[in-house]
Amino acid sequence: MTKARGVPAKRYEFRGEMKTAAEIGEILGLHPATIKKRIKSGKSIQDRELEKLERPSRGKTYTFAGKTMTLCEWAKTLGIEPGTLKERLCSPFWPLERALAEPVMGRSQRSVYRKNLRIIERIAESVREETRR
Repeated sequence: MTKARGVPAKRYEFRGEMKTAAEIGEILGLHPATIKKRIKSGKSIQDRELEKLERPSRGKTYTFAGKTMTLCEWAKTLGIEPGTLKERLCSPFWPLERALAEPVMGRSQRSVYRKNLRIIERIAESVREETRR
């Protein structure tokens, strides 16, 4: 890995190998700036304190069908965008089972759904008007 202008990135000894801050950060799940700050302040990047910072999973976990995963892991497994899955889970109309089991609608499906929804709303409005009379 190189810095801008062809200057090689500085390497640090980590677990018996010479690695860049970016490589160490990738292993530990930390931003390279965090690694550099620790080194600059004289803190070791080998000690147990840093090992505790390793985070295999950062988010809330969801259990469905006997599997427990984070939102991003579920999204990747199901082929759904994480933002879409998050919106579903934050909505009171989407229980966990539905959010994880229902496929995402394509554009044409969504268009038909919206068209049908408008038709149903017009029918419901005309029924409400009839009952008011």
